[in-house]
Amino acid sequence: MAGNFTISGPESTGKTYLSMRQATLCKGTWIPEYSRSYLNQLRRSYAPDDLDNIADGQLEMILRAHEQSTGKPLILDTDLLNILVWSELKYGKVSSKIEACYRKQPPTHHLLLQADLPWEFDSLRENPFDRAEIFKYFIKTLQFRQLPFTIIEGFGAKRINQCIWTMIQKSKFL
Repeated sequence: MAGNFTISGPESTGKTYLSMRQATLCKGTWIPEYSRSYLNQLRRSYAPDDLDNIADGQLEMILRAHEQSTGKPLILDTDLLNILVWSELKYGKVSSKIEACYRKQPPTHHLLLQADLPWEFDSLRENPFDRAEIFKYFIKTLQFRQLPFTIIEGFGAKRINQCIWTMIQKSKFL
């Protein structure tokens, strides 16, 4: 199985857990979410320019893993599309830097997580009440940009199995 798969979606939908789990199950390379380490080191509230820095850092991680890939699938715990959506929803616009980074990332199949898991507090999370709207916005953005995606929903093994099945099916076509 080879290809790139991005776990996408609103906050608190299990992206990190699921991406780590999928990378382990398929013996792939896990690429973490750069924004977590960036924001945890920031000593102030983030600003639009910080999203540009996050986009640069995320792209660097993706490209490095892609170059070092040995035919194993890359499993991304977010990508530039997530940063693009974040910027659109938070600031009502996307910088040319984020757009440029987005265009440079390798193709990926998005596993879009439904916001059907209970909200879990995390000091970096901001949107406990509008996850359904954010999910719809992701669908709209994926469709507008004509990107391949599969909606993943349910709990526990059902969610994990949907990811595995999708990765098996879609890896042939990436």
